[in-house]
Amino acid sequence: PVPWVYQAEVFPLRVRVKGSAVGTVSNFLNNWIIGFVGPFLMKHWETKTFILFAAACALAWLYAQFYVLECKGLSLEEMDQKMAGKA
Repeated sequence: PVPWVYQAEVFPLRVRVKGSAVGTVSNFLNNWIIGFVGPFLMKHWETKTFILFAAACALAWLYAQFYVLECKGLSLEEMDQKMAGKA
């Protein structure tokens, strides 16, 4: 749920719909890849599969801690200004 809300807040108004569409397609594509590759990995790597997914989650957490902007309490206009400074 958080990515759906966050992507609606971080994209500038002029590209918000397109950005949300790209995020949605990316989400479903990645879910399909995991659903397709997951059984193969479980069969051949067994429990090591969970280590792979845990490492991916740890990397995503590190990325979020250092690169994702905080948007709590900010208006959409303030987020646009904050993102303009990052570009």
